[in-house]
Amino acid sequence: MCANVAFIAYGAGAGLLPVLTLHLSLAPVNLWRLRQLTERDAAPRAIGTPGR
Repeated sequence: MCANVAFIAYGAGAGLLPVLTLHLSLAPVNLWRLRQLTERDAAPRAIGTPGR
């Protein structure tokens, strides 16, 4: 997400519409995947169930 924010700022500051468009469209996907990973890691596991 930090890279997305940095490239959005770079694309906006330098007037690079393709870079800006790409990272604006990828940000929601990356947030969704990050949320999936954090929910999976926070879910309680049964005793004896492998972690991953």
